[in-house]
Amino acid sequence: MLYLAISKLLSYPSKGLAQIYNDPRELVSLAYSVDEDVGRELDAFFRELSGLDVESHYIDMFELAPRCPMYASHYLYRGKEGEIGTYLLRLLSTYRKHGLDMDTRREMPDFLPAMAEFLGTADMEQDELRDFVATNVLSWIDQLEECLARHGSPYRRVVRALKILAAKETAQR
Repeated sequence: MLYLAISKLLSYPSKGLAQIYNDPRELVSLAYSVDEDVGRELDAFFRELSGLDVESHYIDMFELAPRCPMYASHYLYRGKEGEIGTYLLRLLSTYRKHGLDMDTRREMPDFLPAMAEFLGTADMEQDELRDFVATNVLSWIDQLEECLARHGSPYRRVVRALKILAAKETAQR
């Protein structure tokens, strides 16, 4: 459930998310019940959003000419463009194997919100989950978090919450 909420927070802040942005108490409470550090990060995220034009900030950070792209291949395969296609196909195959049928006409499989959605829906064996998270999330998320921190973006909090949650879960399994 929390992975799915994080996936939504990392997606474009549409009108459908207005309820979460206007009253995040339920989500923050859920996050605290799962992990105190995750709860603190999401609570801080919503506080930092106060007075910010969320849609404009999102576009500036993540779309058009993004300051901090949310695509794993941007960080993992910079300068190795020939390997990106194989990586994306491998991700897509993993998603389909575990029940996530992704529309690649809308988004690429290495988009962080897609990965978070997958983590929230996939039923994977412990070792497979640990490998997926290590290879496809934790291997590059620090770079995204650093980029967001350099630009003073509140989204660094959501990225950090995802990182904490993924690392904790894979360590426990």
